[in-house]
Amino acid sequence: MRKSIKKLIPLAISVSMTPHAFANDFDLIDLGSFKTDHSGMSFAQGVSADGSIVVGYAPNNNNIDRAFKYTEAKGLEDLGTLKTDKSGRSEAKAISADGSVIVGSAVNNNNENHAFKYTDSKKMIDLGTLKTDKSGNSYALAVSADGSVIVGQATNNNNVSHAFKYTENSQGIGTMEDLGSLRSDNTGVSVAIGVSADGSTVVGQSVYNSSGDNHAFKHTEATDMVDLGTFKSDNSGSSYAQAASANGAIVVGYAANDNGEYRAFKHADSTGLIDLGTLKTDHSGNSIAYAISADGNIIVGEADNDNGFSHAFKYTNSEGMIDLGTLKIVWAPLPIMMHLKAIMLGQQAYLVRLN
Repeated sequence: MRKSIKKLIPLAISVSMTPHAFANDFDLIDLGSFKTDHSGMSFAQGVSADGSIVVGYAPNNNNIDRAFKYTEAKGLEDLGTLKTDKSGRSEAKAISADGSVIVGSAVNNNNENHAFKYTDSKKMIDLGTLKTDKSGNSYALAVSADGSVIVGQATNNNNVSHAFKYTENSQGIGTMEDLGSLRSDNTGVSVAIGVSADGSTVVGQSVYNSSGDNHAFKHTEATDMVDLGTFKSDNSGSSYAQAASANGAIVVGYAANDNGEYRAFKHADSTGLIDLGTLKTDHSGNSIAYAISADGNIIVGEADNDNGFSHAFKYTNSEGMIDLGTLKIVWAPLPIMMHLKAIMLGQQAYLVRLN
């Protein structure tokens, strides 16, 4: 059911737009939930490149969250679970750019959470774990543009959660590859948060020392897992990679500095980490980069401003960091550039359509 943005403002958010935020008129569409009265909290987590399909999770009449696929033609579709009777919880985390593959996690017959791949033809497929007997937990968190590469985190034979990369051969037989960790003995937790559109580059973070600090990593077949470091002079502290450009050349995220702050970064092999600053006049405070455009020219995230608030930003090399105002963008592959945008406002899933 479509609702006017003006009607929803008092219920969901207070909107104050800057000239650099959404310049066009837009509609805010409530995606509802699986409950008969459409109550409860639902969350949109991903959107196809053309905006026609939104994925996430929403509660059913038993107050159990279920992975959903939303289209204007069919509304919310329950994707089920990995249990034989389709009961239990599931969550859709991401969708391929072409809309063909949805990934996430769902409970199985052993009441474990397993990563899944969902297509209209094969429905929900269990991706297993990194353990030989496929027990334990796994979570699919991102997928390449054509759906051929899926990344996330899974339990291995040592009962340690490691980043994984899942691919299928020409016969459709899947392989989950353990990407390891940044520790020299390959112990420690790691997680793959994102993958480039072409599937060549996986990004995330891994424990790298005995103190449990995390460092952002970039993984390719040629280099394996590469430590991206931090902004601290001794390279200590933590950093977190969130996304990569379409070809994997540029990685974005956030990293600790010597002032005890976390700063948004962009990373390229030729430059290393570059601090994107904040929205404060003196560039102090915290900032986080969440996503980057396919060509690597636009980065979006949030940063502290002079009024003590965190605002959404758009960053380009030519203009630097631009304040987008108080319609805060929580997550989208590139919220500024797409015709249709899925975002989360308050505690309900919505679809924003630019007119």
